[in-house]
Amino acid sequence: MKKINLQLNYLKSIFLAGIYILLFIFFNIFISSTMFIFQIGISKWYVILSFIFSALIIYFFLKKSKILEFKYLICSILLPILLIIGSIYINGKFIDYTSDGNSYHKVTVGMLANGWNPLYEEMVDFDTRSNNPVGIKENVSIWGEHYAKASHIFSANIYSLTGNIETGKCLNTISIIMLFFLIVSFLLFHFRKIIFSILFSICIVTIPVICAQYFTFYVDLLVYIYLFIPALCFFILEEDFLDKKMILFSYLCSLVIAINIKFSLFGYVGIFCLGYYIWYIVRLRRKELDKKYFITFTLTSAFAVIIGVFIVGLSVYPKNFVDHGHPFYPLMGKDKVDIMTMNQPDYFKEKSTIEKFIIATFSKMDNIYESTGLEAEYKIPFSIYKSELNALASCDARISGNGIFFSGIFIITIILLILTTPKIYKKNSKLFLMTMIPISITIIMIFFLSESWWSRYFPQLYFLVFTSILYLNELNNRKVEKVIYLFMILLLVNSFSIFVKSTKRAYDYTKEVNTVISTLKECKISIYSGGDHFPGAVYNIFDKIGKNNVRVLNEIPDEAVFIMPSFIVGECE
Repeated sequence: MKKINLQLNYLKSIFLAGIYILLFIFFNIFISSTMFIFQIGISKWYVILSFIFSALIIYFFLKKSKILEFKYLICSILLPILLIIGSIYINGKFIDYTSDGNSYHKVTVGMLANGWNPLYEEMVDFDTRSNNPVGIKENVSIWGEHYAKASHIFSANIYSLTGNIETGKCLNTISIIMLFFLIVSFLLFHFRKIIFSILFSICIVTIPVICAQYFTFYVDLLVYIYLFIPALCFFILEEDFLDKKMILFSYLCSLVIAINIKFSLFGYVGIFCLGYYIWYIVRLRRKELDKKYFITFTLTSAFAVIIGVFIVGLSVYPKNFVDHGHPFYPLMGKDKVDIMTMNQPDYFKEKSTIEKFIIATFSKMDNIYESTGLEAEYKIPFSIYKSELNALASCDARISGNGIFFSGIFIITIILLILTTPKIYKKNSKLFLMTMIPISITIIMIFFLSESWWSRYFPQLYFLVFTSILYLNELNNRKVEKVIYLFMILLLVNSFSIFVKSTKRAYDYTKEVNTVISTLKECKISIYSGGDHFPGAVYNIFDKIGKNNVRVLNEIPDEAVFIMPSFIVGECE
């Protein structure tokens, strides 16, 4: 892998393009959450302000770093703006085909965009008093009201700007782009190996959970991304790449977002950061770490938690604690709701955590849950079965959700880690310690986290895979160069098989829905949105036909046809 000479300022501008997107997301969420306190709802102007604030901060940093040239402004500010706009446009063309997306995710986004303030009003009460209620039930509102809302708030702002609820999914796309920019620029700076850095970065941002969910409102891919970014910040802070104040501010923003993406991510990122914080304490006692920096880092972390919980998360964590006795209600506390029993294979009830992990990792890819009554079937690693092809399009496959080749990939990963770890310990002790923190935590979670078997709930499993590649590369041995590239190509094949099937499913579903909706544009229609159907999808009808031409019913019309696996539409009136 031949090293190349790269101009540092170009790498910095690429990195800052990623930071621009991070700031854009942060300001959207932070401004909206602050306005909730003053009883002011979602607004398209928050999107405009976020563009401006992010540009000003990047401009200030470029000026401070004395790289305020037009070419760097183009890369650091104009490029991410164009990518954000493009992502909004592309996502608006695809309709979310998932059950969760068409239920509580879209309901929450739609109601926020239409004026619901989650800090002061219950979702059902807001729906009831609206001029055209969607008719949500408790089994939907309980998740929209009490779950972390960062993704919903961001999506609602975009929705208020575009009038198309599907554009809110752009959060996934721009987060993927952001992570790619941050990683590839840092890898190019550290290794000076352009092919390796680009290919490795692509592997990192295209793991199966990302490829399966990028056109949906699911947030598990965001769990992975916003767990990765704070961890990445620790590595960057050890290098003389960018001003530490800028990295610490980015770390703060990523933590605030992470705390409010999903309850599990709050726990994951807290444990990972605690691991690095303990490492900092050890280094401080050995006088290997500057005391002033340690204090600054401590205050930054504390400030991030305060903002994340008591400003952005005010309508979630404190409100859940006051109303239901636990900040993580309804998953914990009194009257908690069990969501795992029905979502796992029935016979998993009798299995230990590690048994479930082994079964789900080394079996044929499938989407088995309690009501199917089926059991997973073991398979030989790298073998492919026809039955697995349909499961590739699932956004939340329970069995082998990490892809049809992952069982073999996992075996290779373990072998590589066993062979390379002792050598890395001797050659680069700092890299060894910094990677051992997330690896050790991840391995412990495999044995003790009850949901570690389900890929979408445990995307950090790929940290082991990427560390094995990092270790191989660090050995700088030409004999293993081909092994590194072959392994990365295998990862891409495993992920892109899911990408292709998911894209096709999204395209087919969107085409089917648009065909039916196009026949209803010239008439008033009635929609049934009660029972076990998914009321969030009603907003697609509102957006396409107009809210005044739609009447939402609580009962199924006599003359009715399914136009989505989400709701029923009656005949034209």
